[in-house]
Amino acid sequence: MPEILAKYPHATLEIIGEGEEREALKSQITNHKLQRHVTLLGRRDHPEDYLKKWDVFVLPSISETFGITILEAMAAQVPVVATKVGGVTDIVSDGKNGKLIKPKSSSEIAAAILDILDHPAEAAKFVRSGKDTVKEHDWSEVIKQVEKLYQGLAKEKF
Repeated sequence: MPEILAKYPHATLEIIGEGEEREALKSQITNHKLQRHVTLLGRRDHPEDYLKKWDVFVLPSISETFGITILEAMAAQVPVVATKVGGVTDIVSDGKNGKLIKPKSSSEIAAAILDILDHPAEAAKFVRSGKDTVKEHDWSEVIKQVEKLYQGLAKEKF
């Protein structure tokens, strides 16, 4: 956040979620004097209410099975930055519908966020491609694909 604030001094960060890292985050916020810029929102039943207001969504996971929150961000038309872990790579194509970064790298997170903020045309491209990604992962489409796969397998057996 300090790197982002150096270029965008009025930037804010909202963190949705609860977990065992909350106290550590509070300490970091205090230590870096970021109280005016960072808000820990806790658990939210309707995160889309927040997502729609954001300029960038970041999922800095060190492990992730799927990343449904990425699809929620894409559905809310927010450009995505996510770590290259687990199922995230099944959703985010680096440079096409978002930015992938290596895990545990705050400098890469900051650089990716700044790149999106500095290049609105690229951010808009990510949003457009993200809409297509959301459609591909729509449950009705996934069910159709699974049914098609099963039908193909059934034909092969007979």
